[in-house]
This record gives sequence, structure tokens and C-alpha cells, in this order.
Amino acid sequence: MNQNRWIFILFAILTHSLIIGCGGDEEPEEISTPDITSFGRISGIVSPANASAEIQLLKNGQLIATTKADTNGNYVFANLEPDTYEVGVVAFSFKPLSPEKVTVIDGQTLTKNFTLEQLVTTLKGIVVSPDRIPIQNAIVTVESPKGQKTQKTNDLGIFSFDGVWADVELSVTVEAEGMEVQTVDVEAIKVGETVKLQLDMVALPDDNPDGPGSQVGNIAPNFTLPDINANLVSLSDYRGKSLVLLNFNRGQL
Repeated sequence: MNQNRWIFILFAILTHSLIIGCGGDEEPEEISTPDITSFGRISGIVSPANASAEIQLLKNGQLIATTKADTNGNYVFANLEPDTYEVGVVAFSFKPLSPEKVTVIDGQTLTKNFTLEQLVTTLKGIVVSPDRIPIQNAIVTVESPKGQKTQKTNDLGIFSFDGVWADVELSVTVEAEGMEVQTVDVEAIKVGETVKLQLDMVALPDDNPDGPGSQVGNIAPNFTLPDINANLVSLSDYRGKSLVLLNFNRGQL
């Protein structure tokens, strides 16, 4: 009995030693941490602020995001991974800006401002007489549902309206001295385009084709008429005389 007891005790001591030895040789378990990436931003101002611009963000030529500038022209793209992007701007009645490359750095804000150039819609032309002679100082008026503009032709008969209303029909009226008033309709002009006109004026009817009559100091035109004796008399017969009296016989009553 005592022999079995000692054998059991010895076995227990050996087993405990093995467990302790193995535990001491183990390396501590490594604790992994998540890979945390910082983000960057792109922000800026688009001028003019009233352009209602759309800012486009591209990556490798592919559109990945868009945003609108606020009433002050400010825009921002947030939470961007560090990389190379392209930023472009489009706005109605303004020239589009080609995308420009920018590099976003983690934890930083990249500032990129843009200035837009207004597209100008132009109506220009020339006013000429019936003899195709340019008429200067003709009054040209352009009207649309949005308003009207007026100017005079220059010395070459030319007028030019920059910044006329786009995408609406226009009416052009021309007034010039001695000419009939001319009015023409112009189809809607697209934004940024230029339309040229030639306006041919028509002379007013002559109410007195023989002119205003003789004035003091004018040379009298020659004529030949019969006198009371039926003899032909020409005014040129009295050239050099100091006084010539003309008496027209209205006939007998």
C-alpha cells in the first residue's frame, strides 16, 4: 500500500514539472492592429461665384464624384485617399475648364482655385443704303423678351452687340435719315456664338421729285415757249440782260 502511494506522488510531481517547463518556453501572443489610413481633401473657390459651377473629380480619366460650388463659389471634396486625381469645372455660358491633375496627401487639404471665362454671344452687322453705301449714325435696336439694347452705327455703318441674350429670338430695328424703318427677326443665338447681318435700307418715297423749287441765286433752267403772237421765245435769248420779266397768259375768260 505504501509503495503504491509513493509511486502516485512521484508521478504527480513529474507531471507538474513538465507542465511548468512547457509553459515557460511559450512566446507571448502578438496582438494585430488595424491598418488606419489618413484621408486628404481638395477645396477651393470658383470665380465668378454666381456661375453655379459644377466641379468634377476624376481618377485615371473616370468621373468618380461631382459637387456644386456654393453661393460664395466655395467647394470641397473630403475623405479622399492619398492619390493623384483630376479636377475640372463646367458652368453654363462659361468656357469649360479641362481637368487638371492634383495630388492628395494624407491628412492635408489641397487648395485648387478656378477662374471661369464668360462665353460672349454677339450680334453684329452693317447697314447700307440702296446704293450699297454704308450708313453711319443709323440707330440700331435689338429687342428680346428679356429687354432691349440700342446703339448707332460707326463711320463704316457697322454695329456690334456683345453679350446679347442667348437662346431667345431677337428683333432688330434700324432707323436712318431718309430711309424706311427696317425690322428683321433673328433666330435664337446659341451661347458663345456670333451672328452677322447685312441690313439693306430702302429710301423713303420722294414727295417732290422736281426738288424744292428755285431759290434766290440759282441759275434758271433754259426753256422755249410761244409768246402771245405764237413766236417761239427762249430764255437763253435774253442771256446778259439785266432784267427779264416773265408774264404767263392764263388765257381768255
